[in-house]
Amino acid sequence: MLCRLYLAAMHFNENAERPQRKTAKGKLMYRPMFLKAKRGGYTVKQVKTETTICYVLNLMQLVFKDIIHDPVPYVDAVQRIPVPEDLCAQLNRPSIEDAVAEHVSRFSRGGGLNLTYCPEAFKNALLIHSTMQEGITTWTLLPRKPQHQLTKVL
Repeated sequence: MLCRLYLAAMHFNENAERPQRKTAKGKLMYRPMFLKAKRGGYTVKQVKTETTICYVLNLMQLVFKDIIHDPVPYVDAVQRIPVPEDLCAQLNRPSIEDAVAEHVSRFSRGGGLNLTYCPEAFKNALLIHSTMQEGITTWTLLPRKPQHQLTKVL
């Protein structure tokens, strides 16, 4: 764990002060960030240059030249370490058609809508009672649409 901390610190130290990327004409590059909290608004963020990993090359040079004078046994030991396959290779990925067919909107899971006509208490109103999956119950009143005189009988 301490080695990971040291590697993270070296990565930060090398890449913290990256310059801003420029276009071919020399203009500074920015990109818009559309945040949910801004509700349709946006902010502008600088586009930085790509991260570098030169510290890894320096570490390898230090290890192989100064610490390990004969790296052959080390390389053999490293090559014998079993490397697991990627996590994405271990999963069975469905085809896009199957994924679309199995998709269920979060609004259509459980609860549903109960439409009932409110009699005298809320005349001319529809009461929509919606119960969510987490147990949150919401009540909403919507004005009833005016009906033609002929359809009231039906």
